[in-house]
Amino acid sequence: MSGNIDMSKIRIIEGNINVPHVFTLASSRLDKDLVVKLKQALKSFEQTQKGKEFFVNTGFLGYTSITKKDLDSLVMFIAETKKFLE
Repeated sequence: MSGNIDMSKIRIIEGNINVPHVFTLASSRLDKDLVVKLKQALKSFEQTQKGKEFFVNTGFLGYTSITKKDLDSLVMFIAETKKFLE
């Protein structure tokens, strides 16, 4: 076990899905002001040393607002993703 993560419960799912960004979702039940603060904190993280290291190590380019085009490009993967999560 690594840290608090039980690695025996981690499943690697291989596929050819290209996700354009890091997706961080907030529940629609959250207060709108809190969501704004969370977005600001995540964008600020990119500018920190730890944030820069994270993005270099993961290959992600950074946080950006999700566009309709981004969402539309992922629609075809919804059913497949739901199967993996069952």
